[in-house]
Amino acid sequence: MTRAWLWYLRATVGLGAIFTALSELLFYPVSSDVDLGTLALFYGIGAVFAVAVVARRSSAGWLGFYIVATIVGYAAEGVVVPEIYTAMPFTIVWTSLAWHALISGLIGVWLVRSLSHARAVVFAVFCLGFGLYLGLWGGYFWGAEEASIPYVEQAPWGFALFFAGHLILPGGSPPRPASGAVIALSGALMLVGFVLLTLAQPMPGMVLLPPLIGLSILAAKGQGGPLWPSLRWSRIWIAALIPIAALLVQTLVQGTSGVAEMNLWTILIAGPASVGLLLYAFVQALKNGRKASLRPS
Repeated sequence: MTRAWLWYLRATVGLGAIFTALSELLFYPVSSDVDLGTLALFYGIGAVFAVAVVARRSSAGWLGFYIVATIVGYAAEGVVVPEIYTAMPFTIVWTSLAWHALISGLIGVWLVRSLSHARAVVFAVFCLGFGLYLGLWGGYFWGAEEASIPYVEQAPWGFALFFAGHLILPGGSPPRPASGAVIALSGALMLVGFVLLTLAQPMPGMVLLPPLIGLSILAAKGQGGPLWPSLRWSRIWIAALIPIAALLVQTLVQGTSGVAEMNLWTILIAGPASVGLLLYAFVQALKNGRKASLRPS
């Protein structure tokens, strides 16, 4: 049981760090009064709740983790801040699905770890591409408004947190012991946060958050297995191409017209892709549920 609790603690810290890095520090200029430790804890609580719930429903692999990241996105935008309620249904997709779930979660966690086991050249091309995109995004956001902190000062902290999270993150098979207690504890904390936010800033769309999370849980139905791959640490030097490319590209493009519409292109591409993946998860959940019902008891 102690080992199981240690696994969930590492998952909380590791996923909290990675999501904070990609969804905060590498996404926009963070104000100096933001408590990053508390923010990482909020991300970690939402993530470990989602991990335990999705694993209990035997969902696994990249699609299972995408559901985990979807729940994290909803929690981040609907419990930590009330952003998801400001322009529904657009804000359900952006940023909850298109950034948190697809870019921070599926790409920043699952794909990074998975491709570390591919051929070195494949992993290198991916890392360069991911770093290129993060640099273009940084060039857009840090050039679109007056930033309180330059990208070259904030981004290294984000990448340090990103790599630290991957280092801390345990293997991708959540232990069954303690999972019920983890769901109850983390779920209760999320509920308290949601109630406090509702009392402080009541908005009509708040009634939709529990159904959104509930529907995501229903989309998690699989055959079992790890939720994310291990990270091949002998290839970690290749992953250093991500921050190198991002910092170089961002320095070159910030303030140029070439990145002025970067947010629009991201929404147009990542938005439909993230919704499509969620719909695909529902279809697969229905198929897996039907297979399970046909098995002899």
